[in-house]
Amino acid sequence: MELVWKLANPTVTVREVYDALRQDRDIAYTTVMTTMVRLSEKGLLKIVDKIGLANCYMPEYEREEFLSTAVKLVLDIFTSQFPRESSDFMEQYQAKLAKKAQRKK
Repeated sequence: MELVWKLANPTVTVREVYDALRQDRDIAYTTVMTTMVRLSEKGLLKIVDKIGLANCYMPEYEREEFLSTAVKLVLDIFTSQFPRESSDFMEQYQAKLAKKAQRKK
């Protein structure tokens, strides 16, 4: 998704994502294609056009909106399923942030 958000202008093809990924690692075109199809099936990408036989994809959500929603969902699950552990973690995390802020002063 990071590459889709980065490359979409406003759309991106499998080939464009594949070419970007190939600069850093060896990956099969079909792996990228399957991943993008699955992201589309899950509602994270939408097919908005075609160039020849290639689908043009567009992110369904902006990066910030997606991350905010995902974090909220995870936190809701943890706080409802593990309320004590979540509370303990948040207290410890807040204390850690406070110490970090004090060191910066």
